[in-house]
Amino acid sequence: MIALLGLLVALQDADDPRKEFETRAAATAANDAEARFALAEFAAKHKLWDLALPTLEKVLEASPDHKAARERLGYKRAGKEWKRDDVQGRLWRVRAAVAAGVAFPARAELDTWRRKGPSYVKAIDLVLDLDHYVAAALAVDERTGLFEGSLALKVVFEAAEGKNVPATGWGKAGKGQIDIDVKKLADYNDVIAKYDRDKRAGAEVVVPPARPEGILVHELTHCFQGGDNAGMPAWFIEGMATWCAQDGHYVAFFRHQGQTVKAITDGVREHKYVYARGWAFFEYADDKHGRDKTRAWIDAVVRKARRVDEAAAEAFGLTWDELVKEEQAWSAQWVKRYRVKP
Repeated sequence: MIALLGLLVALQDADDPRKEFETRAAATAANDAEARFALAEFAAKHKLWDLALPTLEKVLEASPDHKAARERLGYKRAGKEWKRDDVQGRLWRVRAAVAAGVAFPARAELDTWRRKGPSYVKAIDLVLDLDHYVAAALAVDERTGLFEGSLALKVVFEAAEGKNVPATGWGKAGKGQIDIDVKKLADYNDVIAKYDRDKRAGAEVVVPPARPEGILVHELTHCFQGGDNAGMPAWFIEGMATWCAQDGHYVAFFRHQGQTVKAITDGVREHKYVYARGWAFFEYADDKHGRDKTRAWIDAVVRKARRVDEAAAEAFGLTWDELVKEEQAWSAQWVKRYRVKP
């Protein structure tokens, strides 16, 4: 009977990798580097990076020269010392933040959606794939500098009433919510599948659909933008998110609709064009003034609630009027020559 109960517990744990990790960890000696490493590999395999990272660090406590653990963490031999690759170190920090800080709907709700058909299964699998959130957080960190090392993100499945979008995101400093309209996302996957078939058949498609992975980057960016500065213009909010996502759909759509790049101070009459127009401003800032100054501008607006124009003039060292004129000319050329990636 005891053996049977033990088997049932083991089976339940096997169905929940996090619980199985806890069970294995409790039975692993702290000074057993190989067993700890195997435990870290198990956690990484199941994308439990918040558990894998400290476990790998414990391996090094037990065995400082453990080659495999060092390599997993991005260390390389430099003579007698180990030097860590900053890129790998950053990747692990982001992975750990994602694994610990992204919460999904309960399994029963997920299963209900999956039963609706293959397009829904594909949509659910995409939303649940933590790799997409890692890529999104890395993009936000690299471009904006707004990632502060942790996330508290809730993913909710609900219809986006009155909005023709499959997802919306909101929050502050990585603490917020992404609402997924599963039906719209499933339907959108069908659109993408048709686009891919048409491309393989040799058809010319002028405006490719936005990619779902890019949609997640876009909405995660919105989870860093909220705060005290309610006066941020739409072109700044959507432009930053589109710049992080780097999805050429928006520029292709802007061009296809015959839009021209007007001065940013003239506003964008229709919201559907604000994505490309705002993105162009961020590309200009990054290209002409550099990443550090662009980040300083973003920081002043998002974290310090400065006005967009005042913060830009201070960060870039030009008057706002000079920036507006220079940016319009630069962005007109950028939009014209931008090549959409297949």
